[in-house]
Amino acid sequence: MQPRPEARISAHSVEGRQRAALEEEGIRFNPWPDDRPYPVTSMPALRATACARRQGDEAFGRLHLHIFKTFFEDCRNIQDEELLLELAKQSRLDMRRFRADLRKAEANEEILADHRYYQENFQGWGVPLALVGGKYPLVGAVPVEMYRRAIDLSLGRVKGSGKR
Repeated sequence: MQPRPEARISAHSVEGRQRAALEEEGIRFNPWPDDRPYPVTSMPALRATACARRQGDEAFGRLHLHIFKTFFEDCRNIQDEELLLELAKQSRLDMRRFRADLRKAEANEEILADHRYYQENFQGWGVPLALVGGKYPLVGAVPVEMYRRAIDLSLGRVKGSGKR
């Protein structure tokens, strides 16, 4: 979870970017440049989005999309705090509140608590991990249809079963 300035993109990350590019509409997934260190921790971006969430779901959604596009389309380092501040401003967040929240320990504690929970309950599943309905884990860049299926299962709406 600590940044390593010398890190380069791994084959696993390249594969994940390619798989996501096939699935996600409206986002260009550009190859990561060989001459640019690859972000090896998402903690700064996670902390930023946790702080944005404190300003509401819409604020969170705007910043999340900006970070996503900046990483996948622009191939920029989302570990960089100045970049995250720029993205928060572009996302029309209350910057005074955002900066104050970034300085507090609560965002890190929230992220680390989530991390501990997933480590204890889903160790070895991989990253990213989305847990749908509290019991259907989806690992990595999976097709949107897999999310739909997991949501249907969690709501008891299994297609073809007659339940709706």
